[in-house]
Amino acid sequence: MVLAGPTAPWYSSVCVDSPLLLQRDTALNHHLAPATSFPTDGAGYLKHLVASVILLTAVALGVFIVKSGETSRLLTWQLAVITGVWFVNSAAAWHFLRYLPQGELDFDGERWYFVDQTTQLEQIGTISVRFDIQDAMLLRFENEFKHVSWLWFEAQFANKSLASDWHELRRAVYSRPASQNSLDFI
Repeated sequence: MVLAGPTAPWYSSVCVDSPLLLQRDTALNHHLAPATSFPTDGAGYLKHLVASVILLTAVALGVFIVKSGETSRLLTWQLAVITGVWFVNSAAAWHFLRYLPQGELDFDGERWYFVDQTTQLEQIGTISVRFDIQDAMLLRFENEFKHVSWLWFEAQFANKSLASDWHELRRAVYSRPASQNSLDFI
């Protein structure tokens, strides 16, 4: 058997019947993510979490205002600024959650597509993981026009088929597209 070039494992110019080439093809097939589709159906857990944090910080702010009023350490304008910052942050968080896009994220093995539920428009783009806690993920979807959308996904294990879709989505999110994998061995 004649090898064409160096025989280092990262170098792909080996002859066709080489065991290294067969291992490469097996590895490529093993790491390809499946084509998958998963709906964004609102942010159930996230909305409850944000509402709880807003409520708890409101209680903490109220206790802080009462306690600082007793000792008169803070001026009225300082309390107004603290309350204003809390209100603006709470409103921004609730607005973010209320306007999270709803639709379906699709992956065909090469590209990501997002179909918005309200407009029924299909957008091609790239994704990146911003937050992941195994049963929920926040993804950043950037379409071909550089418009960014934030997508929140939650696993719902009541339906067995949706549970397998969740695992396929996670596998696709953390894998590279097939075209990028094939370039690694050239």
